[in-house]
Amino acid sequence: MKKSTLLRLVGGVVLLFNLWLIGAYELKGVSTLLLTFGFAAGYELLLVRAVIRSESAGSAVPMPQPVHQVPVESLQLPGAPQQAKVGQEIRVESFDATSPREPLASAHSANLTAKPPANPVGIESDEALWAAALEEVDGNGRKPGLWAKAYASSRGDQAEAKAWYLNERVKQLAEEASVRKVQELAEQAAAAFMRSENSQAVSARIDQLKALFLAGRSLTSEQIAFLARASETDESLSLLSERFSGETLLHWCARYGLVAEASILLKAGANPTAANGNGQKAYALATEVHLKQMLLAAVGEAGA
Repeated sequence: MKKSTLLRLVGGVVLLFNLWLIGAYELKGVSTLLLTFGFAAGYELLLVRAVIRSESAGSAVPMPQPVHQVPVESLQLPGAPQQAKVGQEIRVESFDATSPREPLASAHSANLTAKPPANPVGIESDEALWAAALEEVDGNGRKPGLWAKAYASSRGDQAEAKAWYLNERVKQLAEEASVRKVQELAEQAAAAFMRSENSQAVSARIDQLKALFLAGRSLTSEQIAFLARASETDESLSLLSERFSGETLLHWCARYGLVAEASILLKAGANPTAANGNGQKAYALATEVHLKQMLLAAVGEAGA
């Protein structure tokens, strides 16, 4: 039997004796509390708990774990280099910072050449823009107004003026390239539209989608694109607006990110300054960068 258990039995006997004393002598008040709860708490905390802690410390000896010896050869991964066996000579190559590591260098070079650039088309386009701007600066193709502004901004410093001109000219060339791309997409979309179906079927589909649009029905991006492309031959479609919301096809092209179709609508006479029921113009709904810039430029040209 554990000492703690034995001590608790002894304490119980003493507590019973104390209860007999209380009854025999009719003790009350503080004396009763001391002989019952006071004795029980003090006996448990001061004596029994101390014995329990000593027992726990004595029994906390780690048990030896069985060791299973596994041959090293059985842990060898397939295809991994073999480990040295007992008695086999092991050679460790000392590190020399001056000695070249040709195999490592060649492997690293192979890795570099094997990885293509993240966006080769974008990089080539960017380099072409800078090359065109540099050719203008070094040759006789400088834009007189832009060069004068660069010269004035640099206070006559030729190198600084050249750098300023290059940065501004590259921005202009990028915008011009973006406009050309939009025009190409618009022409391709119009050509594809004309080839898509025969004229009778196209006319019937236009009438159907036009009625749905005017009634305020929500059209998909494909249906909006179809109507926008049709404005190439029917310019009245560019002026359509929903009956209740006041949104035009240009609003929906902006919302769906239809750059080429928005360009077609603008050429057909769509009003970029037209606002919907919430007072929003088409550019306010555009999230595509080039489309937003195109719509803002159209608003500026319209003088609004």
